[in-house]
Amino acid sequence: MPQYLAPQGTTQDEKLDTGERLDKRETIDNLFFLAGLDPKRLEEVKKSPALKNKYLSECSDRLTKALRPTWLSQPIDIELVYDTGDVLWVKVSDVHEDGSRTNKGPLSRRAQGFIWHFSFFVNFTAETQRAELKDAVILLDEPGLHLHPAQQAGTLDVLKRLARRNQIIYTTHSPFMIFDYKVGNLLTVELDRDTHLSTIRSTYWDSDPDTLIPILHALGAPEVFEDASRSSTNRPVVVLEGLTDYQYLTTILDSIVERKPDVAHSFANVELVQANGSAAIGPLALYHRRRGKNVVTVYDNEPEARKLADELKTYNFPEDKIVFCGVDSKAECDIEDVFAEKEYLESLNQLYQEILKDARFNFITSADVKAKKGAIPTLVRIVPILESIWDDHKDRNWGTFNKKKVCDKVCDRIYAEPKFLSEKTVDRFIELFKKIEEALHPPVIEAAEADKHAVERPEPA
Repeated sequence: MPQYLAPQGTTQDEKLDTGERLDKRETIDNLFFLAGLDPKRLEEVKKSPALKNKYLSECSDRLTKALRPTWLSQPIDIELVYDTGDVLWVKVSDVHEDGSRTNKGPLSRRAQGFIWHFSFFVNFTAETQRAELKDAVILLDEPGLHLHPAQQAGTLDVLKRLARRNQIIYTTHSPFMIFDYKVGNLLTVELDRDTHLSTIRSTYWDSDPDTLIPILHALGAPEVFEDASRSSTNRPVVVLEGLTDYQYLTTILDSIVERKPDVAHSFANVELVQANGSAAIGPLALYHRRRGKNVVTVYDNEPEARKLADELKTYNFPEDKIVFCGVDSKAECDIEDVFAEKEYLESLNQLYQEILKDARFNFITSADVKAKKGAIPTLVRIVPILESIWDDHKDRNWGTFNKKKVCDKVCDRIYAEPKFLSEKTVDRFIELFKKIEEALHPPVIEAAEADKHAVERPEPA
């Protein structure tokens, strides 16, 4: 610390620490800024253990609270220790659910990924808060390279905050570091085998399969990821929004084999592909279509999905190959809305009666759903309504509504209880399957009529 406080030029700045890897004055400045630590004040109180410990405890708490939200694996605790040798140590501990702390030790002894994340977070967050980093172009090569995939999401959170006031350009080979699929925001760089020069593509779905592997994985299609480098079948492809859509449709198809064999069998040779959210549907659809597949997309019928579908059409994707979930006269619809409300709520209540048995869970009724619609008219789909109801019960420790767990419960009941699904629900799903089938294979008669009209159209004079 005395070296740090000495006038610059009178000490070797690169030797300011003793192995903490915070060996640049700028990084130490940023660390002190985030911790709210004034070095001169620390020197004033160091002779009083009580004052020194209180001051460092406050600084440590500020640093921990700033870093914790971005470190998504094991919760950690940062402690600043100033003792013998006038050395300020940064020590890190793992924090457990019971409040105990283990593995306490200097920052330099942590894994390489944590050390990188700590330094990255301290420098960029401090400079952003100081408004010193504004309207800048930040270039990063493989950020989060040494981090666990689950933790790379924490690095992405920092990058997203930086991007509010700066332009961020970074390279990555990790599918877990890809989150924005918009054209122009996600680029591929590949070697042109003829010119031996690098080619940058904004329409990344046109890139070669090897280049696309991490992107395809990020888009949420593991079977595409596995087949990216080798030829695959020419089966028609239906791209769905996510895992729950895939589970519901495959389960329903299995359940109606006996009741509606014609519908079930028509999908026997169709490849259902789950995307990683509605934003990933378009890129996956274009990937398959560019490779000669007959492709149909299935979107939820809601404003954001309709916007994404309109964007897809700008890349010459046929409008008649885009299907939306629809129920009766509902203006908006997710796949969960295709089920009769009674069936869905019944499964939900069975599930959460067990999950929240210690959290005063009360059954959700159609009256509760109707009341929420009345209170917030913009809520019309069942999942957003339930998410809002769960938010109303945070004080009871309900957590967040998990539609995937409800999906698992519903599908289990479909297999276990042959009469669980009402005819109303089955008819709704059959209608959806028919729309998909018509998009995959337009009626031959209509196509023939269109050709006939095209032939008979008189030539202009």
